[in-house]
Order: sequence, then C-alpha cells, then structure tokens
Amino acid sequence: MHSHVLAAAGLQDCADTGVCADDSGLWTFFFGLLAASAVVVVWISLACLVTIAINGRSMATRRQVGWLAVVWLIPLVGAGMWWRQRHSYSPERTIPDGHRVT
Repeated sequence: MHSHVLAAAGLQDCADTGVCADDSGLWTFFFGLLAASAVVVVWISLACLVTIAINGRSMATRRQVGWLAVVWLIPLVGAGMWWRQRHSYSPERTIPDGHRVT
C-alpha cells in the first residue's frame, strides 16, 4: 500500500494525487432533494388554489369534502381531476329564469 502525505491538503493537491472521493453522489442527492422540494411546493400551491375554487362552488357538503380529500391526498393528479370536472358545478345556484337563489 502506497500512501501520500499532503502538506497543504488543498483541493488541487487532492485532485492531482487522485485520493479525493467522487462527490457526484452528494450532488445527485442535492439536486434530487431540490427537485422533490419543487414538486411539493407546486403540489401544495395547486391544492390551495383548488381548495379555494371548491369552496366557491355550490355543491353538497359530502361531495365537497370528497373533492378536498382527492385534491390533498393525490398529489397533482387530484388537482388535475378537479380542473377537468369543475364545469359540472356552477359557482352559484340559479333557477331556469336566471334569478339567483340565495
């Protein structure tokens, strides 16, 4: 076994002798953590926006609670499902002659 003693132990000395560890695993972890954090931020942002939209629609309480559960428990897909189905629920109740029901 041949060992080297590095007096300065600077980064260049380490790289020149080839005794430095490969840090690609650390960078992969860092960027993976950054990407996962971005996905969580998008998920929570969309879930908050959809929650506001659901609360603004006129629908039965059970249906509203069901949609909120779908949106919060199924990341990103739940919000997409709501946005696809949101036209089924009117923002306010109206009767056929156009008057608003309060």
